Amino acid sequence: MANLFDYLDWYGDFDFQTVPFSEVDNLVLAQLSYMKLDGAIGPDDMMATYEAQARFLAAHGLDAPSDTEKRQAELMRIGEAIATPGVQLPDNGPLISERTNDLLDYLATSGKRYRDARVGYYESVLDEDTHEQFAAITVLLPDGTTYVSFRGTDDSIVGWVEDCEISYRIIPSQEHALRYLRRVAAKTVGPLRIGGHSKGGNLAAYAAVMAPELDSRIIDVWCNDSPGFEDQVVPLSSFDRLLSRTHLFTPEYSVVGAIMEHALEPVIIKSAGSGVMEHSEVDWQVMRGSIVRGSEQRAGSVNVNQAFNDLLASRDLPGREKFIGELYQACLDHELHTVSDMMGSGAAGLRAVTDSINSLDEDDRTTMYNFIWGAMGGAMRGAASDATASTAAALAPVAKAVNEAVTTAMTKMETGAKELIKKNADPKTVEFLTDLRDKAQELYAPSDDGTAVDDTEATDGGTGQD
Repeated sequence: MANLFDYLDWYGDFDFQTVPFSEVDNLVLAQLSYMKLDGAIGPDDMMATYEAQARFLAAHGLDAPSDTEKRQAELMRIGEAIATPGVQLPDNGPLISERTNDLLDYLATSGKRYRDARVGYYESVLDEDTHEQFAAITVLLPDGTTYVSFRGTDDSIVGWVEDCEISYRIIPSQEHALRYLRRVAAKTVGPLRIGGHSKGGNLAAYAAVMAPELDSRIIDVWCNDSPGFEDQVVPLSSFDRLLSRTHLFTPEYSVVGAIMEHALEPVIIKSAGSGVMEHSEVDWQVMRGSIVRGSEQRAGSVNVNQAFNDLLASRDLPGREKFIGELYQACLDHELHTVSDMMGSGAAGLRAVTDSINSLDEDDRTTMYNFIWGAMGGAMRGAASDATASTAAALAPVAKAVNEAVTTAMTKMETGAKELIKKNADPKTVEFLTDLRDKAQELYAPSDDGTAVDDTEATDGGTGQD
């Protein structure tokens, strides 16, 4: 299925007078802010796309393409160079498409559409002490408009913490986004388009609504699967004056975009990704200048979102601040600084995560475990509800196997090594395993909506046949 790179291949040679700016152009420019251009473009630099691409490659020890006809060969060479010692393009983390590093090259060489565009005013901040993860870039388009692109949540833990902190305060990135928008507006003339993906869309909406002096220049606000706002912190009524110019897209499986409340209903779109990876806008399906529309949010994501809402509902604003702050500090204390630290280090990463949670006080630890179990159970039951009968049946033995394996392990611990455990085992570890066994049993048990599958269905695919 086609994506934003295919769009650039299709329409790259059509200028904006022939094919006006579209919602897919918005995807292209929102994704651009994920490129790590540190050392290549400064906050006061503005340059042609081909120069920006050359600087990006030079910053990572690579030569710029010699001409447009050699673009594909150059991309292959870049791919080979990535494996070369001493040469490394930025790793954007497991949740950001690796194709992002190709985006400037596409803009520079796919045709006249972006060939004469100018990019710059790049800023990037990552500060664990102030809890800020921010980046933005500006694109001056040949049609006389300016697109201000804010980066969304990256691989850093502090970026994800900021997403949660939106639930109780104005975050540093929002304040930075407002300053950045005003600075860019002072340097440019003409209409402004403001957008971003994930948290970047939230930053775009916040900056736009907090700069009423720019209302006459702002023609579009683009929020691509972006978290909303806490009404007690930023009243949703603040957005009323910009609603007709605001575009909010969320995929059928949306988790980040369902955090907090929005001032308008989202447009549901289709993604070629699966589950949480539908969040990646590089996988959003496009046709001509439009994002392909979907039907409704999947049950799995709705259930996960409910678990998050329950988590917020269990705390007032000061309580959320305490809980999120302590959880963040626990992650740092256990050397968890990125999502990759959690996902890429196997058992050690899992142990660091559980140790981080177990280091919380009893109330917060219970709250966190309830959220994890609620999200896991909701995702599994939602997957069964969303899937065909055969797929739902296939999930049943997985839950059953977890239940049996943990129960067996607990039985051995309880009967064969009681004295050893009493002397040496970490009580929190035993408690965790006990919870895991109990929750596995809950997940395997039939739910109220009937989505769980019994042993017979699991073995015959639900057909009643051998």
